[in-house]
Amino acid sequence: MEKLNDIQIQDFLKAPYASMSSNELLGHFQTRNGVQYLPLSRGTHLHVERAEKILKHEFDFNNEVYQLPENFDWKANPSLDIEWLILLHKFYYAKDLAGAYDYTGDDTYTRKWMELVSSWIRNVPDGFINSQVTGRRLQQWLSAYHYFVPGKRSAAITPSFLVELFRSVHSQTLYLCEHLTPEGNHRTIELYSIFLVAVVFHELQESAWLLEFAKQELLKNLEQDLLEDGVHRELSTDYHHTVLKNHLRVRSLAALNGIALSPRFDEMMNKALEFSMYVHKPDGLIPAINDGDSNSYLSLLKKACSHYPNEQFLYVVSKGKKGTPPGARSKGFPDSGYYVLRGSWTHQPYEDGLYLLFDCGPLGFGSHGHYDLLSFEAAAYGHSLIVDPGRYTYSDESAEGIKWRQLFKSTAYHNTVRPSLRSDRHQ
Repeated sequence: MEKLNDIQIQDFLKAPYASMSSNELLGHFQTRNGVQYLPLSRGTHLHVERAEKILKHEFDFNNEVYQLPENFDWKANPSLDIEWLILLHKFYYAKDLAGAYDYTGDDTYTRKWMELVSSWIRNVPDGFINSQVTGRRLQQWLSAYHYFVPGKRSAAITPSFLVELFRSVHSQTLYLCEHLTPEGNHRTIELYSIFLVAVVFHELQESAWLLEFAKQELLKNLEQDLLEDGVHRELSTDYHHTVLKNHLRVRSLAALNGIALSPRFDEMMNKALEFSMYVHKPDGLIPAINDGDSNSYLSLLKKACSHYPNEQFLYVVSKGKKGTPPGARSKGFPDSGYYVLRGSWTHQPYEDGLYLLFDCGPLGFGSHGHYDLLSFEAAAYGHSLIVDPGRYTYSDESAEGIKWRQLFKSTAYHNTVRPSLRSDRHQ
């Protein structure tokens, strides 16, 4: 029977788990009750298609595809775009390996997940790149873990790997506690990751402390980062929803596991959700104001209804088929400077409604603001007619020497005026 060094186990597990053999630990985590995780989506053939590329170390991030060698260097970036390396370390592709395993039951995908995780643990120091990347990685590892270990109990999972995983999760979580981003959406992501680890792995020595720490800091984070009108102070429509998504996961995990949160938490969440309701265009997308992309977060608003029942949210989520129309056709968010106008909430088909958004706010906290004062988006009759181009890239310069980042932040790339063709971009 596989046995681990007792001192090593006692470094991160509390009694009675610290005295278990590795085989006993594997059995415990495969069969334990009492800890509830977020619902897992079922694997599909699309996960298999993408996972087959991961088996060959073929990674596709931001439309750049590179096939990395066996035993590749995690710190080497084949792309000029730092975001490519960041995405490699965030491990989003773990969901494809997990989904492919769920769909096929083939342990080839399990073994590749174990190989990549073990390789990362052995070759990369905690905190590499930044804390937000650490938080994202922990989220992805724990999601995949629930497919492979308690989910279908993959026979390929070894006791030694499981303990290696727990040791690294423990180490990275403590690193996060000491190296939290001071504020902003990165801090939210990091704090949710700490909360997640504390809830899912209560066997860790510091789990009780981690839980209380995360609860207190998440509330402070909401109070610090949400403006009085409910909009996230980085003033990116996309990042507003990133923050909302992570806090909603906190609310969901807390509800599933009987963990009490402050009423103030729910009060602020309702205000943030109201902005989400108004900012969605009739076609279900959000405008990409400042840094971010044009995405739909209607599924997020739908999930929120289970914790924050609201007939107006339901109306927008169902595109007018259920619920009650919002009471105001025009809504201003004065602290953030967003103003949204609708022709009629009851227009059918819903997607053909009239929509206009003005950005009249400041740059916002951090570095995600664009020089777009008085820029606007317009949508009508099922189409987005005038759009904000969003961020496009975070890289300062392309291989062709074009400074796309600078251009997409400039006034010229927005739907507003330029007196004497000058940009309000800082020189």
